[in-house]
Amino acid sequence: MGSVRFEIVDGRRTRRWLVTFDRGHVSVEPARADAEADCLVRADRAVFEGLAAGKLNAVTALLRGDLVAEGDPRLLVRLQRLFPGPRSARRSAATA
Repeated sequence: MGSVRFEIVDGRRTRRWLVTFDRGHVSVEPARADAEADCLVRADRAVFEGLAAGKLNAVTALLRGDLVAEGDPRLLVRLQRLFPGPRSARRSAATA
């Protein structure tokens, strides 16, 4: 259980989304700037799109400084599981 507030920065505009994990269920809804969450993830739109497309790994992006995360780091790892893996990993899994 837990929640992650995304702040996706696109130029001068910031979009916010609240992702909530609750016993195997995931919900996503628009969020206010002051919405409480267990983890805050802030990234540029291009970085987020790379994560969502499976081209970037969230933990790797964090270590490179491409995104900022505050709060419970376990939720960042849990969140990574929602996104597709790199193409090579998907191909390996399909042939196994």
